[in-house]
Amino acid sequence: MTSDASKPMPLVEHIVYIKTWSKTFRRFVEILPDWITPNRVTLFRGSLALPIFWALSVGRYWTALTVFAVAMALDVLDGAIAHIKGMSTASGAFLDPLADKLIVCGTLVALWNRLPNWILFLAGATLLFAAAITLLRMYRMFLARRLDGPALAKTVAAKTAGKVKTIFDVLAIAVIMTGLALDSPPVIDAGGTLIVGGSFLAGVLYLFPVGRVIGLHAPNPSQTAVSKEAA
Repeated sequence: MTSDASKPMPLVEHIVYIKTWSKTFRRFVEILPDWITPNRVTLFRGSLALPIFWALSVGRYWTALTVFAVAMALDVLDGAIAHIKGMSTASGAFLDPLADKLIVCGTLVALWNRLPNWILFLAGATLLFAAAITLLRMYRMFLARRLDGPALAKTVAAKTAGKVKTIFDVLAIAVIMTGLALDSPPVIDAGGTLIVGGSFLAGVLYLFPVGRVIGLHAPNPSQTAVSKEAA
C-alpha cells in the first residue's frame, strides 16, 4: 500500500522543514501572540527597505547591513509562523516575495552610484527581472481570482527559480555592503559574482525545473490506483 510518506518531498517543502525543525524555535513560534501574523511580519519586513535605503544613502554601511540582516531573519520568522500555526494564505504567498524584491531593489538603487560599472549592469538586469516577475505574478493572481485556498496560494507563490535568484541576490547584497564598509573592491566584486551565479542557476531551474532534473515527478494517478489495488 502506498502512502503520502513515500512520496518525495518537494524542494520548497525541504526548505520549510529545515526552517522549522528546531523544537526550541518551534516552541518560540507557538507562544507568539495571535496578533503577530505572517502578513504583519512580512509588511514590517518590507518597510525595513526604508531605513536600509537611508543608511546606505548616508554611507552607514554597517547600520544598513544590520537592518538588512534583521529583515532576512524576519523572512524566516513569517514563513515559520505560517507553517507552524497553519496561517498560510494566498495574500501571504504574494506578499512574501514582494517584500524580498522591495528590499533587494531598494538596496540596489541606494548603492547605484557606489558600484563598479560591470555590477551596475547586473543590478539593472536584476531590477528589470524583479519588475517583470512581479507583474507576471499580479497577472496570474488576476487570472486566478476565482480560486481560493491552496489553489490560489500555489498560483501566486514564488517559483523555485525565483527563490534561488532571491537567495543569491540577498547574499550578494550582504557581501557588497560588507565590501563597501571595509572599502575592499575584491569583496565587492565577489558580491557581483554571486549575482551572476544566481542569475545563471535561476535560468537553468526555470528552463529545467528541479523535479525534472533530479527525477522528482508526481506519481501517476493510474499507477497509484493500481498500486493500491495490488496492496
